[in-house]
Parts: sequence; C-alpha cells; structure tokens
Amino acid sequence: MPLHKWYQILCQKNSHFECYQRPYNDSWIIFDKSVLLEALDIHSELDTSGSSTTTPYLALTVHDHPKDNITSTWVPLLVGYTVIIRWNKKFLRLTITKDNNNNLVYTYEDYENDISLTNCIYKSSQRNFFYGLTNYLNIYGRVSIPALLGLNILEIVIQLRNIINITFPNLFAQVKKHHNAIITTNRIKNKMKRKARSLFSENLENDMPTPTTPSTSSTTVNINSGILVSSNGLPMTPKSTQALVCEYASELNKKKNVKKKLKRIENKLTECKQIENPFIITNLQENKENIESKVSNLI
Repeated sequence: MPLHKWYQILCQKNSHFECYQRPYNDSWIIFDKSVLLEALDIHSELDTSGSSTTTPYLALTVHDHPKDNITSTWVPLLVGYTVIIRWNKKFLRLTITKDNNNNLVYTYEDYENDISLTNCIYKSSQRNFFYGLTNYLNIYGRVSIPALLGLNILEIVIQLRNIINITFPNLFAQVKKHHNAIITTNRIKNKMKRKARSLFSENLENDMPTPTTPSTSSTTVNINSGILVSSNGLPMTPKSTQALVCEYASELNKKKNVKKKLKRIENKLTECKQIENPFIITNLQENKENIESKVSNLI
C-alpha cells in the first residue's frame, strides 16, 4: 500500500521522525528527535506558582499517565523539543530552544504547503510560551496550544519526564510527597473543624461555668477525654497548633502501622490453624493479643 499521509511521507524520509496520533481526535503529529533533549537549571525546581507563559513545566491532563496531583501531570518543557504539525494545510515546525542566558525560547516556523520543510515563509521566536501562535493561525474556540504541540500524548510525555528523572532524579518524587502532605494536612484540618463543632456534645464529664468579670462574658468549660475544653476554644499559637497536628498525624500513622501488623498476624494465625500446629498458634495468639492491646492504647 503506497504512503499517502503527510506524516507517513515525512517519517519515511527522515529516520529521526516519529509520528503519534493525538489522544482525542484523528490528527497526527511528528516528534523530531534529531535534536537531543536538554534540561536546564531552571528545571531543577518545580515552581507551581510561576507564570504559565514562562514556567518550564505545564500541568496537563495526560491520558493513562499517573497524576502528580488530583487532576494533572507535570510535563517539562525541554530544550530541543521539536514537533511538526499540519494546520489548515500549513506545515509548521514548533521548537523549544534557549538563549545565551539559558532562558527558554519558543519558536514557530510556517512552511505553508511545502512538505519538504525547506521554504520557511514566516518565523517567530518569543520567551513567552508560543506567544502569538493562536492569532497567527486564526485559532478560535477551545484549542489548547500544549495539546497542539503533543504535550498531552503519553509516549511523548514519558520521554520528556525521563530526561528530568535522569537529570534531577528526586524531583517528581518530592513533588508527589509534597502534594500528599497537602492532602493529609487539609484532611486533618477539616476533621478538626468537624470535631470542634461536636466537641461539647461528646462524652462530657463535667460542666464548670467560669466566673463572670466586668470585661468578659461567662464561658462554659467542660472536660472531654480528660482535657479542659472551653466554649471560646483553647488559646494556642499557630506553631503550637501545628505541633499538635503533627503529633496527631504521628499517632494516626502508628495506629495504622500497628493495624497492618495485626492483620498480618491474623493471616498467619489462620494459616497455622489450617495446619493445626498448637505451638505456633499459641505464640501467634499471644502476639495478636499484645498488638490489640497496643491498638487500644493508641485509640
């Protein structure tokens, strides 16, 4: 069968070209691998607060790729990344390079209908992420420039992230750890808010109205789990509150680990009962009771 698709023709002529189909439509893109991908010093930190036009990373939805946060994956913009696309019968080469100060530079070249990619009729280079490309191509509606560049294609994203993993091995792991810490912190804060609302209705041991002074209204002080609780709350500094939350999280982790160990003991106990070894069963039963006691103390 003769080749007739533009991407097939180009890939046959150049062994450095790889073609990929976009995940959400029938269009294709060519990834030019003739230039080595390069990570710069600016890629060593993943600053999520940076401008979307100058950041070396984009948070994108990448089909079938594990997410770095709840909704998206961090995709690095690397020097040397070059793709060839076709838009409204135009052949365009989109490239990421760097200037003398190691700033990322985004370039697009228009070859009109020249499939040989030798006759460039227009070229633009900007430090902002392909600034002006939308207007130049008369793109209207919800067209994503990152998607236009293939930055949401799984195979391409894996290759880009592999360069980062080689150059900065722990970066994505640290980002994942930081994200999980944010989720845990917010979960505990929300749990404490719910606990605060119901505190005075849970197992109260005593009610002790405090004396009224000329400058303050009376407050109610109760005892809950052996702790004095006031209707006005417990005055603590933010750092003290933070220390308390860390201590609470630590106790939760201990409880979780002990429960895991208890589960393993129960599984072994079940296995040993099946082979009816009284000596092993006795030892495991003692371990189980000991761990259950520790869980009760943690609770």
